[in-house]
Amino acid sequence: YLEHGLGAQEGVVKLFYIGAMFRAERPQAGRQRQFHQIGIEAIGSASPLSDVENLHLLNQFLSELGAGKFRLRINHLGCGEDRPAVIARLQEEISPLRSQLCEDCQQRFERNILRILDCKRETCREKIFPKTGDIFAQICSSCQDHFKRVKEGLELAEIAYEVDAHLVRGLDYYTGTVFELSTDELGAQDTLAAGGRYDRLVEELGGKPVPATGWALGTERLLMILKDKIGAGLKPAPTPVYIAVTSESLQGEGFKLLSHLRQAGIASGMDFENRSLKGQFRAANKKGSQYVVLLGDEEWGRGEVVLKDMQTGTQEIVLREKVVGIIKNVILSERTT
Repeated sequence: YLEHGLGAQEGVVKLFYIGAMFRAERPQAGRQRQFHQIGIEAIGSASPLSDVENLHLLNQFLSELGAGKFRLRINHLGCGEDRPAVIARLQEEISPLRSQLCEDCQQRFERNILRILDCKRETCREKIFPKTGDIFAQICSSCQDHFKRVKEGLELAEIAYEVDAHLVRGLDYYTGTVFELSTDELGAQDTLAAGGRYDRLVEELGGKPVPATGWALGTERLLMILKDKIGAGLKPAPTPVYIAVTSESLQGEGFKLLSHLRQAGIASGMDFENRSLKGQFRAANKKGSQYVVLLGDEEWGRGEVVLKDMQTGTQEIVLREKVVGIIKNVILSERTT
Protein backbone atom coordinates (compact mmCIF):
# COMPACT_ATOMS: atom_id res chain seq x y z
CA TYR A 1 0.00 0.00 0.00
CA LEU A 2 2.80 2.40 0.90
CA GLU A 3 5.38 1.24 -1.66
CA HIS A 4 3.03 1.55 -4.61
CA GLY A 5 1.22 4.70 -3.54
CA LEU A 6 -2.20 3.09 -3.40
CA GLY A 7 -3.30 5.77 -0.96
CA ALA A 8 -3.33 8.26 -3.83
CA GLN A 9 -6.39 6.52 -5.22
CA GLU A 10 -9.80 7.82 -4.32
CA GLY A 11 -11.96 5.90 -1.90
CA VAL A 12 -11.24 2.78 0.11
CA VAL A 13 -8.51 0.42 -1.10
CA LYS A 14 -9.60 -3.20 -0.71
CA LEU A 15 -6.99 -5.94 -0.95
CA PHE A 16 -6.69 -9.65 -0.28
CA TYR A 17 -3.75 -12.02 0.01
CA ILE A 18 -3.07 -15.75 0.23
CA GLY A 19 0.37 -16.99 1.18
CA ALA A 20 2.95 -18.37 3.58
CA MET A 21 3.67 -16.64 6.89
CA PHE A 22 6.51 -17.15 9.37
CA ARG A 23 6.60 -16.62 13.13
CA ALA A 24 9.76 -15.01 14.50
CA GLU A 25 8.92 -15.77 18.12
CA ARG A 26 8.79 -19.21 19.70
CA PRO A 27 5.57 -20.84 18.45
CA GLN A 28 3.01 -21.69 21.10
CA ALA A 29 1.71 -25.23 21.44
CA GLY A 30 -0.43 -26.15 18.45
CA ARG A 31 1.08 -23.43 16.26
CA GLN A 32 3.63 -23.77 13.48
CA ARG A 33 6.75 -21.81 12.60
CA GLN A 34 5.56 -21.60 8.99
CA PHE A 35 1.85 -21.49 8.22
CA HIS A 36 -0.46 -20.14 5.52
CA GLN A 37 -3.00 -17.39 5.70
CA ILE A 38 -5.86 -15.85 3.76
CA GLY A 39 -6.46 -12.23 4.62
CA ILE A 40 -8.21 -9.04 3.55
CA GLU A 41 -7.58 -5.35 4.18
CA ALA A 42 -9.90 -2.36 3.74
CA ILE A 43 -7.76 0.78 3.98
CA GLY A 44 -9.25 4.25 3.99
CA SER A 45 -12.52 4.14 5.94
CA ALA A 46 -13.16 4.82 9.61
CA SER A 47 -16.83 3.86 9.29
CA PRO A 48 -18.21 1.16 11.60
CA LEU A 49 -19.86 -0.30 8.49
CA SER A 50 -16.41 -1.05 7.08
CA ASP A 51 -15.83 -3.29 10.12
CA VAL A 52 -19.21 -4.92 9.55
CA GLU A 53 -18.60 -5.37 5.81
CA ASN A 54 -15.39 -7.30 6.51
CA LEU A 55 -17.14 -9.51 9.06
CA HIS A 56 -19.99 -10.13 6.64
CA LEU A 57 -17.48 -11.20 3.98
CA LEU A 58 -15.81 -13.59 6.44
CA ASN A 59 -19.15 -15.02 7.52
CA GLN A 60 -20.32 -15.47 3.93
CA PHE A 61 -17.02 -17.02 2.83
CA LEU A 62 -17.06 -19.66 5.57
CA SER A 63 -20.77 -20.36 5.15
CA GLU A 64 -20.41 -21.00 1.42
CA LEU A 65 -17.47 -23.33 2.10
CA GLY A 66 -19.64 -25.30 4.52
CA ALA A 67 -17.24 -24.73 7.40
CA GLY A 68 -19.91 -25.56 9.99
CA LYS A 69 -20.89 -23.57 13.06
CA PHE A 70 -18.64 -20.89 14.43
CA ARG A 71 -18.73 -18.35 17.22
CA LEU A 72 -17.98 -14.65 16.74
CA ARG A 73 -16.65 -12.68 19.73
CA ILE A 74 -16.09 -8.92 19.51
CA ASN A 75 -14.67 -6.15 21.68
CA HIS A 76 -13.53 -2.54 21.37
CA LEU A 77 -10.07 -1.55 22.65
CA GLY A 78 -10.62 2.19 22.38
CA CYS A 79 -8.47 4.65 20.43
CA GLY A 80 -4.89 5.76 20.97
CA GLU A 81 -6.03 8.46 23.35
CA ASP A 82 -7.82 5.86 25.51
CA ARG A 83 -4.80 3.54 25.73
CA PRO A 84 -2.85 5.31 28.57
CA ALA A 85 -5.85 5.22 30.93
CA VAL A 86 -6.59 1.57 30.12
CA ILE A 87 -2.95 0.59 30.69
CA ALA A 88 -2.78 2.52 33.97
CA ARG A 89 -5.91 0.78 35.24
CA LEU A 90 -4.54 -2.65 34.23
CA GLN A 91 -1.24 -1.98 35.98
CA GLU A 92 -3.09 -0.93 39.11
CA GLU A 93 -5.30 -4.04 39.17
CA ILE A 94 -2.73 -6.64 38.09
CA SER A 95 0.37 -5.42 39.91
CA PRO A 96 -0.54 -7.13 43.25
CA LEU A 97 -1.09 -10.41 41.34
CA ARG A 98 2.02 -10.25 39.19
CA SER A 99 4.09 -12.81 41.09
CA GLN A 100 1.22 -15.34 40.84
CA LEU A 101 1.01 -15.18 37.07
CA CYS A 102 2.79 -17.38 34.51
CA GLU A 103 6.21 -16.45 33.18
CA ASP A 104 4.77 -15.17 29.88
CA CYS A 105 2.31 -12.89 31.67
CA GLN A 106 5.04 -11.48 33.89
CA GLN A 107 6.97 -10.54 30.75
CA ARG A 108 3.82 -9.13 29.14
CA PHE A 109 3.35 -6.92 32.19
CA GLU A 110 6.48 -5.02 31.10
CA ARG A 111 6.22 -5.23 27.31
CA ASN A 112 2.49 -4.94 26.58
CA ILE A 113 0.21 -5.41 29.52
CA LEU A 114 -2.88 -5.73 27.31
CA ARG A 115 -1.55 -9.11 26.15
CA ILE A 116 -2.12 -10.46 29.66
CA LEU A 117 -5.83 -10.49 28.86
CA ASP A 118 -5.04 -12.87 25.97
CA CYS A 119 -3.42 -15.51 28.20
CA LYS A 120 -4.95 -18.95 27.68
CA ARG A 121 -3.80 -20.43 31.00
CA GLU A 122 -6.77 -21.01 33.25
CA THR A 123 -4.78 -20.21 36.40
CA CYS A 124 -3.99 -16.72 35.08
CA ARG A 125 -7.50 -16.12 33.76
CA GLU A 126 -9.05 -17.01 37.13
CA LYS A 127 -6.91 -14.36 38.83
CA ILE A 128 -7.05 -11.64 36.17
CA PHE A 129 -10.60 -11.70 34.82
CA PRO A 130 -12.49 -10.81 38.03
CA LYS A 131 -10.30 -7.71 38.34
CA THR A 132 -10.53 -6.54 34.74
CA GLY A 133 -14.08 -7.25 33.58
CA ASP A 134 -14.91 -3.61 32.81
CA ILE A 135 -11.44 -2.48 31.76
CA PHE A 136 -12.63 -1.10 28.41
CA ALA A 137 -15.81 0.48 29.77
CA GLN A 138 -13.91 3.76 30.22
CA ILE A 139 -13.17 4.29 26.51
CA CYS A 140 -14.19 7.67 25.09
CA SER A 141 -17.72 8.44 23.91
CA SER A 142 -16.64 8.44 20.25
CA CYS A 143 -15.29 4.88 20.56
CA GLN A 144 -18.36 3.77 22.47
CA ASP A 145 -20.55 5.14 19.66
CA HIS A 146 -18.38 3.37 17.06
CA PHE A 147 -18.76 0.05 18.86
CA LYS A 148 -22.51 0.56 19.23
CA ARG A 149 -22.83 1.10 15.48
CA VAL A 150 -20.71 -2.00 14.73
CA LYS A 151 -23.08 -4.09 16.84
CA GLU A 152 -26.11 -2.52 15.15
CA GLY A 153 -24.57 -3.30 11.74
CA LEU A 154 -23.99 -6.93 12.66
CA GLU A 155 -27.61 -7.22 13.75
CA LEU A 156 -28.77 -5.68 10.45
CA ALA A 157 -26.63 -8.25 8.60
CA GLU A 158 -28.11 -10.99 10.82
CA ILE A 159 -24.68 -12.06 12.08
CA ALA A 160 -24.74 -13.56 15.58
CA TYR A 161 -22.06 -12.25 17.96
CA GLU A 162 -21.19 -11.96 21.61
CA VAL A 163 -19.25 -9.21 23.35
CA ASP A 164 -16.15 -10.45 25.18
CA ALA A 165 -14.78 -7.68 27.42
CA HIS A 166 -11.44 -9.54 27.74
CA LEU A 167 -10.84 -10.05 24.04
CA VAL A 168 -7.64 -8.40 22.77
CA ARG A 169 -5.40 -9.14 19.80
CA GLY A 170 -1.82 -10.29 20.09
CA LEU A 171 -0.39 -7.53 17.87
CA ASP A 172 0.26 -4.14 19.41
CA TYR A 173 -1.09 -2.00 16.58
CA TYR A 174 -4.76 -2.90 17.04
CA THR A 175 -7.09 -0.12 18.18
CA GLY A 176 -10.87 -0.01 18.10
CA THR A 177 -12.90 -3.04 17.05
CA VAL A 178 -11.30 -6.47 17.47
CA PHE A 179 -12.83 -9.88 16.89
CA GLU A 180 -12.15 -13.58 16.84
CA LEU A 181 -14.08 -16.35 15.15
CA SER A 182 -13.73 -19.78 16.74
CA THR A 183 -15.10 -23.28 16.23
CA ASP A 184 -15.49 -26.39 18.38
CA GLU A 185 -13.89 -28.51 15.63
CA LEU A 186 -10.28 -27.42 16.30
CA GLY A 187 -9.73 -28.45 19.92
CA ALA A 188 -7.64 -26.19 22.19
CA GLN A 189 -6.46 -23.91 19.37
CA ASP A 190 -10.03 -23.04 18.43
CA THR A 191 -9.51 -19.68 16.69
CA LEU A 192 -10.13 -19.95 12.96
CA ALA A 193 -9.98 -16.26 11.99
CA ALA A 194 -9.33 -12.97 13.73
CA GLY A 195 -8.82 -9.31 13.01
CA GLY A 196 -10.00 -5.83 13.74
CA ARG A 197 -9.20 -2.17 13.26
CA TYR A 198 -5.70 -0.65 13.11
CA ASP A 199 -6.17 3.02 12.33
CA ARG A 200 -2.61 4.03 13.23
CA LEU A 201 -0.63 1.27 11.51
CA VAL A 202 -0.12 3.04 8.15
CA GLU A 203 1.17 6.12 9.98
CA GLU A 204 3.49 4.03 12.15
CA LEU A 205 4.99 2.52 8.97
CA GLY A 206 5.74 5.94 7.52
CA GLY A 207 2.56 6.90 5.70
CA LYS A 208 -0.12 9.49 6.34
CA PRO A 209 -2.77 8.74 9.01
CA VAL A 210 -5.23 6.36 7.33
CA PRO A 211 -7.91 4.23 9.05
CA ALA A 212 -7.86 0.52 8.21
CA THR A 213 -9.46 -2.76 9.17
CA GLY A 214 -9.14 -6.38 8.12
CA TRP A 215 -8.87 -10.02 9.12
CA ALA A 216 -6.77 -13.12 8.60
CA LEU A 217 -7.83 -16.76 8.33
CA GLY A 218 -5.59 -19.74 9.07
CA THR A 219 -5.52 -21.91 5.93
CA GLU A 220 -4.32 -25.07 7.69
CA ARG A 221 -7.01 -24.71 10.32
CA LEU A 222 -9.65 -24.18 7.65
CA LEU A 223 -8.50 -27.34 5.85
CA MET A 224 -8.71 -29.29 9.11
CA ILE A 225 -12.38 -28.34 9.35
CA LEU A 226 -13.07 -29.05 5.69
CA LYS A 227 -11.06 -32.30 5.43
CA ASP A 228 -14.18 -34.48 5.56
CA LYS A 229 -16.08 -32.19 3.20
CA ILE A 230 -13.38 -31.82 0.55
CA GLY A 231 -13.95 -34.50 -2.03
CA ALA A 232 -17.40 -35.41 -0.77
CA GLY A 233 -18.85 -32.15 -2.03
CA LEU A 234 -16.68 -31.81 -5.11
CA LYS A 235 -17.54 -33.35 -8.44
CA PRO A 236 -15.21 -33.42 -11.44
CA ALA A 237 -16.23 -31.18 -14.31
CA PRO A 238 -17.78 -33.17 -17.19
CA THR A 239 -15.74 -33.83 -20.32
CA PRO A 240 -18.22 -33.29 -23.19
CA VAL A 241 -16.18 -35.16 -25.81
CA TYR A 242 -14.14 -38.34 -25.46
CA ILE A 243 -11.79 -39.75 -28.12
CA ALA A 244 -11.73 -43.54 -28.43
CA VAL A 245 -9.47 -45.59 -30.74
CA THR A 246 -9.77 -49.20 -31.87
CA SER A 247 -6.00 -49.76 -32.11
CA GLU A 248 -2.78 -48.38 -30.64
CA SER A 249 -1.66 -47.30 -34.12
CA LEU A 250 -4.41 -44.65 -34.13
CA GLN A 251 -3.54 -43.19 -30.74
CA GLY A 252 -1.36 -40.46 -32.25
CA GLU A 253 -4.15 -39.42 -34.62
CA GLY A 254 -6.57 -39.47 -31.70
CA PHE A 255 -4.28 -37.16 -29.73
CA LYS A 256 -4.06 -34.79 -32.70
CA LEU A 257 -7.87 -34.63 -32.82
CA LEU A 258 -7.94 -34.13 -29.03
CA SER A 259 -5.64 -31.11 -29.33
CA HIS A 260 -7.79 -29.61 -32.10
CA LEU A 261 -10.92 -29.97 -29.99
CA ARG A 262 -9.25 -28.30 -27.02
CA GLN A 263 -7.95 -25.47 -29.20
CA ALA A 264 -11.57 -24.96 -30.26
CA GLY A 265 -12.51 -24.51 -26.60
CA ILE A 266 -14.14 -27.93 -26.17
CA ALA A 267 -13.23 -29.90 -23.03
CA SER A 268 -12.12 -33.32 -24.26
CA GLY A 269 -10.39 -36.44 -23.03
CA MET A 270 -8.96 -39.74 -24.19
CA ASP A 271 -7.23 -42.84 -22.88
CA PHE A 272 -3.43 -43.07 -23.05
CA GLU A 273 -3.18 -46.54 -21.47
CA ASN A 274 -4.24 -48.68 -24.45
CA ARG A 275 -7.35 -49.96 -22.70
CA SER A 276 -9.95 -52.00 -24.55
CA LEU A 277 -12.68 -50.24 -26.49
CA LYS A 278 -15.13 -51.29 -23.78
CA GLY A 279 -12.86 -49.74 -21.14
CA GLN A 280 -12.62 -46.52 -23.14
CA PHE A 281 -16.40 -46.21 -23.37
CA ARG A 282 -16.63 -46.91 -19.65
CA ALA A 283 -14.21 -44.03 -19.04
CA ALA A 284 -16.30 -41.78 -21.28
CA ASN A 285 -19.39 -42.56 -19.21
CA LYS A 286 -17.52 -41.91 -15.98
CA LYS A 287 -16.40 -38.50 -17.23
CA GLY A 288 -19.95 -37.61 -18.25
CA SER A 289 -19.06 -37.31 -21.92
CA GLN A 290 -21.91 -36.38 -24.21
CA TYR A 291 -20.15 -37.52 -27.37
CA VAL A 292 -17.54 -40.12 -28.26
CA VAL A 293 -15.48 -39.75 -31.40
CA LEU A 294 -14.41 -43.25 -32.41
CA LEU A 295 -11.37 -43.73 -34.63
CA GLY A 296 -11.58 -47.13 -36.31
CA ASP A 297 -9.00 -48.48 -38.78
CA GLU A 298 -11.55 -49.01 -41.54
CA GLU A 299 -13.31 -45.66 -41.13
CA TRP A 300 -10.03 -43.77 -40.72
CA GLY A 301 -8.76 -45.28 -43.94
CA ARG A 302 -11.74 -43.71 -45.71
CA GLY A 303 -11.12 -40.32 -44.05
CA GLU A 304 -14.04 -40.76 -41.65
CA VAL A 305 -14.78 -41.16 -37.92
CA VAL A 306 -17.78 -42.38 -35.95
CA LEU A 307 -19.56 -39.73 -33.84
CA LYS A 308 -21.71 -41.30 -31.12
CA ASP A 309 -24.24 -39.45 -28.97
CA MET A 310 -23.91 -41.09 -25.54
CA GLN A 311 -27.28 -39.82 -24.36
CA THR A 312 -29.38 -41.18 -27.22
CA GLY A 313 -27.10 -44.01 -28.32
CA THR A 314 -27.31 -42.89 -31.95
CA GLN A 315 -24.20 -42.61 -34.09
CA GLU A 316 -23.23 -41.32 -37.52
CA ILE A 317 -20.26 -41.41 -39.85
CA VAL A 318 -18.71 -37.98 -40.47
CA LEU A 319 -15.68 -36.74 -42.36
CA ARG A 320 -12.75 -36.44 -39.97
CA GLU A 321 -11.81 -32.93 -41.14
CA LYS A 322 -15.35 -31.74 -40.28
CA VAL A 323 -15.83 -33.44 -36.90
CA VAL A 324 -14.41 -30.55 -34.82
CA GLY A 325 -16.71 -28.03 -36.50
CA ILE A 326 -19.74 -30.32 -36.15
CA ILE A 327 -19.13 -30.86 -32.44
CA LYS A 328 -18.41 -27.17 -31.83
CA ASN A 329 -21.64 -26.10 -33.54
CA VAL A 330 -23.72 -28.63 -31.61
CA ILE A 331 -22.20 -27.81 -28.19
CA LEU A 332 -22.35 -24.03 -28.73
CA SER A 333 -26.01 -24.23 -29.80
CA GLU A 334 -26.79 -26.26 -26.67
CA ARG A 335 -25.02 -23.71 -24.45
CA THR A 336 -26.98 -20.80 -25.93
CA THR A 337 -30.30 -22.58 -25.46
